[in-house]
Amino acid sequence: MDDLERRLRDLRHQLPDPPEESRRRVERAVLEALRARQRPARPRWVVVAASLAIGACAAGAALAATDNLDVRIGPPKEPAAAPAPGPVRVPAGLDGVALVAGDRLWLGTRSGLGVQGLAVSAAELSPSALYAAVGIGGSLVAMAPDGREAWSHPTGGRVVAAAWAPNPIVVAYVVRRGERNELRVIEGNGRNDQLVDADVGRARPSWRADTHAIAYVGADGRPRVADYPGLASREVDAPPGRVSAVAFAPDGERLALARAEGGLAVSVRGDEASGGWVPLGGRRTALAALAWGTSQELLVGGADPSDPSGARLWRVFAGAMGVGKPSAQAPAAGLAALAPLGDDRVVAAVRTGRGVQVWEADLPSGEAALAPTRVLLRVPAPTGAPVALSTR
Repeated sequence: MDDLERRLRDLRHQLPDPPEESRRRVERAVLEALRARQRPARPRWVVVAASLAIGACAAGAALAATDNLDVRIGPPKEPAAAPAPGPVRVPAGLDGVALVAGDRLWLGTRSGLGVQGLAVSAAELSPSALYAAVGIGGSLVAMAPDGREAWSHPTGGRVVAAAWAPNPIVVAYVVRRGERNELRVIEGNGRNDQLVDADVGRARPSWRADTHAIAYVGADGRPRVADYPGLASREVDAPPGRVSAVAFAPDGERLALARAEGGLAVSVRGDEASGGWVPLGGRRTALAALAWGTSQELLVGGADPSDPSGARLWRVFAGAMGVGKPSAQAPAAGLAALAPLGDDRVVAAVRTGRGVQVWEADLPSGEAALAPTRVLLRVPAPTGAPVALSTR
């Protein structure tokens, strides 16, 4: 210690004197740090350490005064965190937008209230975006846009999908229990939870406009419809093939069915399909996004799993008697979810290299690519993480 002390002092004498104020500031900082750490007994090495520390810091201050050294006292700073996503921008014509990406919720409403980054497993906005049904841990929670909890119902598993009925207010939800997914319904006050089907797929259920029926995908990939409130369930007489998404028309009983292998059909009365599958894309195209743009048009998104850059958005005429040919087949790389906005506009959730973006976009015609007119939200999310979009 004596030899080290001598060498440090010799080195200090070779340095230019620091400015008086810099020297005093450094000495005060070191002495305060040592006082905070020292024990009641003060052995000689503590005093020597203080002297050496002050000498070293003073030397650093001198070098800093000559612009030869960048001195920082204390532990290294943590790297700057990535900018937090801003509030969700809600486009005209909607009351709210909710995105789940990477098991996090970003929700915004027309009133300006919202939630950012809450850990959830699923979320769905209620009519008028007054509440959101969210899966948190092993519960289904009804939450106001300001984060206030209206009620919480234990589910015994992870909620993977939810859908609010138009009227009266009822929530259908899919919960993972053990090795199976259950479809259940619960009233909007958090009471009277009932089992609909004990073995279903993970697809989001869809309510008929009159709230007297729920469409969903069974565990075997076949479409089914359950009555409400009776809850009697039956399989839809649809063409062969596993179904990836279902959607009741907004103004009647027509039910759109998207096939995982790339095809689209519409059931006329909810229990009787008209014709076979209308192919969309190649044989390996998987359809994942399905929404009614208007009463007569379906918006469908899908891609070849081996070529994500080949994702496309189809606009398909769907009349009372079946499905026509697509009127547009727009390139839409990264498309993960769709929601109609009216007036030939759409809200789209798109995967990017750094996460997920929510776009407001004009519906393309012909071969024009889907492109944003405005980006509503940018959020980080792991590559391939599930994405769900809800608008009201």
